[in-house]
Amino acid sequence: MFILIIIQLKKNIKMGVCESNSKKNKKLKRIDSQSDDNDYILSLKYSKRKNISEDYKIDSNFIGRGASGEVYIAKDKNGFNYAIKRINKLSIKFKNSIINEAKISQNVNHPHIVKCYGVYEDLKSISFVLELIEGGDLFDFIKKYPGEHLDDELALEILIQILETINYLHNELKICHRDIKLENFLVSIENGKPIIKLIDFGLSCYIPENNFMNDIVGSPYYQAPEILEGAYYSKMIDMWSIGILFYTMLLGYLPFEGIDKENLEEHILYDKINFNDIENKEMRELCEGLLEKHPDFRLNVIKALNKAYEIYENITKDETLSKIRGDFLKLDTKKLGYVTLEQVNNYYNIDLTKYNIHLNNKLLNFSDFAHLVTGIL
Repeated sequence: MFILIIIQLKKNIKMGVCESNSKKNKKLKRIDSQSDDNDYILSLKYSKRKNISEDYKIDSNFIGRGASGEVYIAKDKNGFNYAIKRINKLSIKFKNSIINEAKISQNVNHPHIVKCYGVYEDLKSISFVLELIEGGDLFDFIKKYPGEHLDDELALEILIQILETINYLHNELKICHRDIKLENFLVSIENGKPIIKLIDFGLSCYIPENNFMNDIVGSPYYQAPEILEGAYYSKMIDMWSIGILFYTMLLGYLPFEGIDKENLEEHILYDKINFNDIENKEMRELCEGLLEKHPDFRLNVIKALNKAYEIYENITKDETLSKIRGDFLKLDTKKLGYVTLEQVNNYYNIDLTKYNIHLNNKLLNFSDFAHLVTGIL
């Protein structure tokens, strides 16, 4: 009897849900006429209960397809374009996953995260109204370059944007993304520079009070060793995934390969990574720090961000940038990776209303701060 109970418990382990003890979801019913709350997954706080076609004209050809749905281009009644991510409710295995995605997508507000303008739910589907980014993902961006990898300066510029984004999630909102990979960053080009935008919070969750999670999540090539060991893990799994991403940007190939999933997992768990092909010593040390197999010795996002800033200043040899970085560190006394507009006003004794500055947030990460201060100085 005891053995049967253990077997049943193992069957109940789920992927991509913070609550690892949740029960199997019942199959959704289709009701064409009347409906009640049992037919809906999301609360009214996080969704509009209506067919999205009432507010948006959706192109019949999808522009992308993922594990959880298809993405279309749509226009609102004023003619503005959006991306619509539509998920068939019958394909949803874990309700908590889609609930987390709806909550988090609408709560985040960061220049390097795709904006979510709302969520619709009808009897058949759940649809996310998202900012439209038409430049492709980071995987495609890298493939366009000679040798299918980026030079040190460009890789660092993108890494800094990624680290600033994860710092915002980890330290301000207490969110672990849990699916960092090249395909989950979209790229647009502004003033000749790549701007990245993080997408897909389908596996994300708010970090529990004890800081540990234990459900199996992530994409195979980016999964941290502690996940594969079946151990409790922390937000440091995101840092491992960023390390995989950084390694790939620099060299054009992944640090681990495998003939199948089981073989790949063995390599991740037991093989030593070859960092010798990363020529720049500081870049190599940064990558090694991110890909430290033991999470207690892995670089957290603040340490990685500070290291990346220092390397970037050394590579570009920009004295103005170094001064601005020094000012930023003086203001960021709590080492959170961002400062407030009020701090900037007081430090430089200026009135920002005199400048043509467009800022979406009252909090500035270093990139925003540097852009703002460069324009003023």
